[in-house]
Amino acid sequence: MRLAAQKSGELQSARFALEADFQIQGISSPATGTAKLNGVLQDGGNAVQFTLAVDARVSPSAEADQPFRLFGNADIVMLPQQETFLRLNMLVTDPEQHLFQASLLDLVAGKWWLLPSQGSASSPVPGGTLTRSPNLLKAQSQVVRVREDDGLTMLDGKKVYHILVELDPEKLLGYLAQVAGERQEPFDRSAAAHTLENLKASGELWVDADTFYLRRVSWDVESLEEENGMTVSGSFTVDLSDHNAAPPIIPPKDASPLSPQLFFGSEVLSSGDRPSVFAFTPVHDSLSLP
Repeated sequence: MRLAAQKSGELQSARFALEADFQIQGISSPATGTAKLNGVLQDGGNAVQFTLAVDARVSPSAEADQPFRLFGNADIVMLPQQETFLRLNMLVTDPEQHLFQASLLDLVAGKWWLLPSQGSASSPVPGGTLTRSPNLLKAQSQVVRVREDDGLTMLDGKKVYHILVELDPEKLLGYLAQVAGERQEPFDRSAAAHTLENLKASGELWVDADTFYLRRVSWDVESLEEENGMTVSGSFTVDLSDHNAAPPIIPPKDASPLSPQLFFGSEVLSSGDRPSVFAFTPVHDSLSLP
């Protein structure tokens, strides 16, 4: 684990593929579903580019509302200094819901947008520093304690060490404080500790026997509670490849700032168009991952 943690700290780039099952409770429209992310991290994880696909079943708490499925697809580029670019490719509900005004979606669909910075004020976890820290992917071996060393096994034709782990809250708090310090952001350790005190998470690591790079990470997470009462649970698996040999991240050159002023005062909001299902066919360009 010591060598794995050292190599994780030295990792500059990698491809990743993440698959997750999630349950979100404590909100007016609880949801369960799956998410897939495929992308690249660079600069030790400070820059990340990925395609996100979500398939969720939403169950509104209001008796008059019926459950529905939501399908979404988007391309996202996250760079240092909190620069985040978004291109919405698809957003569909089944059966059709009056959630999205078609004219508004048509206005933003298929284009690259630079999202507004959230500033330095952020919740400790997971909606703030944790979520905006893609390099957490490479820090898995630094925030855990070993439950069992399962020895050598094979993964994709290569020898790996299989290690059963669990989250170490103190190590995670230390890691989050370090990230916040590097980014010159405030970090409320006591608030973060309160958020993590009821969290239970067990996982598995597969560490390359030759290079000691992480090749796969799998976690089962129980009831991570946000400050607003929302709870998130589920499981996810991340496969890492092309260690220090991943393709570069090229930020979109044609992105426009996304601002609320884009919608206010326009005919889009007053057109009276019927909210409807939205779907858009993705445009594959130089930013698409090979």
